[in-house]
Amino acid sequence: MKKRISLSVLLLLGVVTTQFYQNCAPLEQMNDLASMNSASSADSAADDTAVDSPGIHPVEAATKVSARKVHVVSKDYVASIFREVFTSTATPVTNLDALIDKWVTFKGAQFGGSCDMYSSFSTRDCNGSISNTDLGYFTDDNTVRESFRVQMCENVLGVDAGVSAALEKVSLTMASPINPTNVALAHSLFYRGNPPEELTVNTLIDLNTTLTAANAPLKERWRAVLTQVCESPGWQLF
Repeated sequence: MKKRISLSVLLLLGVVTTQFYQNCAPLEQMNDLASMNSASSADSAADDTAVDSPGIHPVEAATKVSARKVHVVSKDYVASIFREVFTSTATPVTNLDALIDKWVTFKGAQFGGSCDMYSSFSTRDCNGSISNTDLGYFTDDNTVRESFRVQMCENVLGVDAGVSAALEKVSLTMASPINPTNVALAHSLFYRGNPPEELTVNTLIDLNTTLTAANAPLKERWRAVLTQVCESPGWQLF
């Protein structure tokens, strides 16, 4: 009888002990999970601190600044404008073609626009070099090009015939008054289809006022106004 009781007690203790260790395993797993969650929370808090703390900022992506250059019309367009504005039968500019060739047509590397060795212009259009047939049709704006264009404007408007020829195209003369309406007409010689802004007109009127105060003749004031419009770069943009 005692042996049976002892055996029963041992069996009972074995069951209780086994159950105890089985119950401990989930507790240990839960403790491990709790530890992992705590570590994760600590890392998250550290990240938040790194972003939100004063003086500490997340790394920002580098910003690229556009370096796109301004494209301008080719030598063909520039030459055609000068030829149209300053050609006149009443007051011809005797060396107009030579000036256009010198400052525009033969400056293909700066103005853009290749040439055709077999065209009617032949070697004159290519300035005597077959390498000019490989030039790009358009070019970026550049200071050398602008210096050539300014030289063209100053040469052709440096003679009275050039001033008269230009004004003739918009039904004006060197005796016409310089007012906003006539200034807008002069502006249209180079800026086709684009009426001038009020600021542009006012600037040219102010120029006339300054020259009038200096006792400049009307002819010279018109020369100055036309030169300003001619030398401004905006009419070459496309």
